[in-house]
Amino acid sequence: MIRVRKSEAPAELAQRGYTCEAVKQTLVQDGDQKCFICERQCTTDLQVEHLQSRANHPELENNWGNLYIACDYCNKRKSSCHDDMLHPDQCDVEELIDHRVDLMGEVAQFCSVQATADVQSTISLLSKVYNGARTKGKPRRVLEQLFWDDFKKEYGYFLKVVNAYLAGKPDAEVAVRELLDVKEEYLAFKYHVIKTNPVLMQTFKNDIVWNK
Repeated sequence: MIRVRKSEAPAELAQRGYTCEAVKQTLVQDGDQKCFICERQCTTDLQVEHLQSRANHPELENNWGNLYIACDYCNKRKSSCHDDMLHPDQCDVEELIDHRVDLMGEVAQFCSVQATADVQSTISLLSKVYNGARTKGKPRRVLEQLFWDDFKKEYGYFLKVVNAYLAGKPDAEVAVRELLDVKEEYLAFKYHVIKTNPVLMQTFKNDIVWNK
């Protein structure tokens, strides 16, 4: 999860509400067609997500600052919970929360030096999305496992390209930069890989600050 853009609200929002096409189109453009929670590309499963849920905050149903794009998978896991999570257009989420991967343990790890309620709520949601039932020591459910397999494939490919760069392979630098483009998936995890390696940081530090 990283910081997202937030442009001006389309005029149609006040007239037709959050379900209108102009609202969806603007949210898709702001978010580079990615779910703001998991950073996967949304296609036919994209939904308008209320950061503070309609169930608990009906007065914010058509509030522009409360609307984002999410995939069906994440929308269901957030549901009416985590209303106190971080606002992704108001802070650098990827700086506040480290996104790590334990490939041996088959688990994503999220940690922060800040113990504020909004940070902890965001960490709880991210763990629910990426680890599912694994957070309780149980096997992932089918959809959770499919999500993890998709994530692990993309993350593993990124590590392969990064290692090719570190090994001095031709064209690997260009390939790494392409995978760090803002439209790519799972950037928070990729950013962590870059930030924790001095050699990678020296080359790619300007490729992980698109939103600064």
